[in-house]
Amino acid sequence: MGNRPVGVTVLAILAFVAGLIYLWNGFDLLGYLIFGPSHPAATGSLFWAGLAAVVLGVIWVAVGGALWSLQPWAWMFAFIIAVFALIEASFTLIAGGGATYFGMFLFPLIILIYLNSAGTKKSFGLQE
Repeated sequence: MGNRPVGVTVLAILAFVAGLIYLWNGFDLLGYLIFGPSHPAATGSLFWAGLAAVVLGVIWVAVGGALWSLQPWAWMFAFIIAVFALIEASFTLIAGGGATYFGMFLFPLIILIYLNSAGTKKSFGLQE
């Protein structure tokens, strides 16, 4: 494993921030935050949505830390998420999303190309 490339640093920070946002929203839905309008005690679907957001937040914070420390599993996680995002964007474009949604397709494509570059893979210890 080598030095962390700038692009991986950016992806790590974005994953960490996404995790914090998920955690914030999850705790808000569960009624644990007192800022802004309060929710009644979380029951039913509101409880499950809040719990899911908290779990996703923990996952994204962990992925951010793993990307930061160049863990090989984080490379695979980022790769799989980018593939799913690219598939989703493809369906959106096919369904008539138009040029406005082209960025939704382009962003995961750029991430996939970047993750598969020799330097990035070498940083994660995936290539000699």
